[in-house]
Amino acid sequence: MLEMLDYLRAHGFKTFIVSGGGIEFMRPWVEAVYGIPPEQVVGSSVKTQFVMRDNGPVLERLAEIGFIDDKEGKPIGIDSHIGWLWISSAIGASFSHRAPNDICKPINTPGIFL
Repeated sequence: MLEMLDYLRAHGFKTFIVSGGGIEFMRPWVEAVYGIPPEQVVGSSVKTQFVMRDNGPVLERLAEIGFIDDKEGKPIGIDSHIGWLWISSAIGASFSHRAPNDICKPINTPGIFL
């Protein structure tokens, strides 16, 4: 997989990881392992809220699901976090083979979502 990512980047593609796993879990380590920066990682999330406390503002995690980035949620996650339509997906992407052709249109900047 590392070789594939290197090849794609060398040929002008911007690579992303779109995972059903938790975004808070994925973002801290994927750059060291795959060379994909945290802002190019999309995943499932919990709801958060902005709270002012005595020591300043904080983001507080709630005990509620914010978004599930799996199956039909993947194209929604791509649209809401990245705003691009994808060219292709690889490595265990369970939704991509069922995606209608109008979702898989070419985009101006090539992108591959893993």
